[in-house]
Amino acid sequence: ARPRVKRGDAERAVSESAVLTTAEHAAMMMLLRRAHNDTLEVPDWRTPSLAQLASETGVSERHIQRLLTHLERHRWLKRIPGNGRGHKSVYILLPAGPGAPCVRLSPHVLS
Repeated sequence: ARPRVKRGDAERAVSESAVLTTAEHAAMMMLLRRAHNDTLEVPDWRTPSLAQLASETGVSERHIQRLLTHLERHRWLKRIPGNGRGHKSVYILLPAGPGAPCVRLSPHVLS
């Protein structure tokens, strides 16, 4: 079992992170607002669409897809994909972050 992290501690970890980009920070905070207080799980019925995430973070949907993959690779979150079209993913937030070395791509590669 993973250690319990309260939402307030998770928000503090995200806010104080020097490694998250502005869009990553915004996406994590958006997901945290929808997460269960004790488990930090965002159930499928509370999961924002890629379009909603893109709109609130000010980047394209494709950029959000890459951003979520990047956050997952570095253990800021875990995605459990939905079962096909119309079924949203479940997110489990792991704000102990970053768990793997990061080599940032230039911004034009991520756009």
